[in-house]
Amino acid sequence: MASSRQTILDNARALFARRGYDGVSVRDIARAAGVNVAAVSYHFGSKQGLFEEVIREGTREIRATLAGVAAGEIPLRDKALLLFEAYLEFLTGEDSVSRIIMAELVIGGRRLPDSAGQMLLQVTGLLRGMIREAKRRGEIRQDADEVLTLISIVSLPVYMAFARPVVELIRGKKGYSRAFIKSTARHAVTVLFDGIAAPRPSSESIPQEVT
Repeated sequence: MASSRQTILDNARALFARRGYDGVSVRDIARAAGVNVAAVSYHFGSKQGLFEEVIREGTREIRATLAGVAAGEIPLRDKALLLFEAYLEFLTGEDSVSRIIMAELVIGGRRLPDSAGQMLLQVTGLLRGMIREAKRRGEIRQDADEVLTLISIVSLPVYMAFARPVVELIRGKKGYSRAFIKSTARHAVTVLFDGIAAPRPSSESIPQEVT
């Protein structure tokens, strides 16, 4: 059985993700967790203290996952696929702390704890390191722009999270299944590394200008 502290955290994360910081009171959280208001104060001190702990706990697993992928001795393409899947799952979870972070970033991010910024710095730092190592190994071109390559890797998962209603409208389906997330990751990596242009026949050449 989960402790009262963990029960409060779980219910607070779900409420903050669905209704935002300002749309949830300590009393709402206590009621959902089946505890009295004093228990929230005892464990976390205040609503802001609880909010910050929700962010810290909610990002712990994804940070460990990303660090593990980055440390692996596999090609950048394989790492990118694993990162896409893990990050997209994190960003699109129904009650994921990522929804709380993104909502706060829209209004300036002043209430976010340092752990949220540390997570973003960790993600970008890991990706930069991966790109540099891939260049060293000759897996990608030396003239590939480091910043733009990094943005290309992280932008699609972020878009999928922010523009979820648009994506669902285009697909004609609600929700992101595990199969769809894996398919999206494979597509994104293929586009990033190979592009989407059809390959030219080997015998095809660029027409020469007639003089």
